[in-house]
Order: sequence, then structure tokens, then C-alpha cells
Amino acid sequence: MINQENKSLFSDSEMKKVPFSQIVDKYSTYFFDCDGVIWKGLNYLPAAFKALNKLKELNKNVFFITNFSAAKRVEIQQKIKAGGFDADISQIYTSSILTAKIIKTYHPDVKTVYLIGSAGLKYELEQVGLKVVGGDEDNNKTISKETFDDMIPDPQVDAVVVGIDCNYNYYKLCYASVLTLWVHPSIFIKYKN
Repeated sequence: MINQENKSLFSDSEMKKVPFSQIVDKYSTYFFDCDGVIWKGLNYLPAAFKALNKLKELNKNVFFITNFSAAKRVEIQQKIKAGGFDADISQIYTSSILTAKIIKTYHPDVKTVYLIGSAGLKYELEQVGLKVVGGDEDNNKTISKETFDDMIPDPQVDAVVVGIDCNYNYYKLCYASVLTLWVHPSIFIKYKN
């Protein structure tokens, strides 16, 4: 446990002796990563859900954060509920929703994005009113030197957004490069995962 001065509040040996309530009483809000904290792969971590429910019982604010952009927030919510905690969608912050909100807030002129990413990211971008091109529709596209030379960038695309993409291919890389270099040299928006 770290305080604002980045100093440990308790030594390792003290952490084992400090009552749960003494730690919990110090803060009103708690943020939990999902994978590796409340579940590991397909396995739920029961002690984590016990702690989550105790925090809720004590009227603490609980939020979930994840850099996993492949799933929609509602899918993360369903997984949290299946583990035993009744989470509201407003308690869940994925890299997808944060990317979508950052674009809408700090890049309001962006209306259309080219996506290298998954369905979860596409969904969140569309939920804030952005038109999304690319993504799954480019999964099976291939490219050669001839087709690269003839590649025409879509002038409607205002930004390139990159997230986890299990179907990433050379076509997507080339098309994103064409968009960023030939049409809009400053439109590349990247985030982790």
C-alpha cells in the first residue's frame, strides 16, 4: 500500500498484522484491475470477490479498470457479475471507452476513424458517435506491391486508432500508413492493448 509521497504505509511484516478495517477506513474509493486481480484467465479469484463485496457493504466506491480492449464493457460487467459482484457499467473503465472519450473530448473534429482493433473497441467508438471503418472488414484483405501502389486513402478518415487485433495483417498496417503519411500526417492515435 503506497501513500501520496510514494512511501509505504505499512512494511511487509506490518501488512500481515494490520486489520482489514484499518486499511479500508483510510480510503473511500478503490480501483481494481481485472485480469490477474479479480480473475486469472477463466478462473475467478474468490478472495478478491469477497473483498469487493466487503467494500460495497462498507459503502466504498469500487471501480474496475482494464487495458483489455477486445471486450465490450457490458461483457466485462457480465464477467464481474458472474464472479459474484454486482457491478454497474459506470464502474467499468476499459482502454476502449477511455480512447473513445479522449477522441470525442480532445479531438472533436474527428468523425471517422480507421480501426486496427477488435469488436470491443469498435463498439465503444461507435457508442460515442464515431464512424468506424476498417477493423473486421479488413481481416482477409491482402496486399502486394502493385495493390499498395494503387492504394487510395479514404479522405473521410480523420484518425487511425490501434488496439489489440488478433487478425492484424500487412494490409491493415499498409493502409494505416497510407492514411497517416499521405492524407493526415498527425492523425495517428495509439493506446496500449
